Amino acid sequence: MLVSALALAAMTTLTAHSPYWQSTLWLGLVGIGSGMFNSPNTAAMMGTVPPDRRGIAQERGRCSRTPER
Repeated sequence: MLVSALALAAMTTLTAHSPYWQSTLWLGLVGIGSGMFNSPNTAAMMGTVPPDRRGIAQERGRCSRTPER
C-alpha cells in the first residue's frame, strides 16, 4: 500500500508537458503496489472465513472494490 501511495503522490508532480515515461513509471508502480497489497489481503480475508461462507465473503470483497453503476 505504501508503494501505491508513494507512486500516487509522485503522480501529482506530472504536468501537461511531462514525458510519457514518467507517467508510465508512476502508473506501473501504482499497479505493482496494488498487486503487492491485494493478493495477500484477499488471502488473509479468505483464510479467516469458514469454508461454507467463502462465496459470501468473496462477493462482499468484490462489491467493495467495484464501484456501483
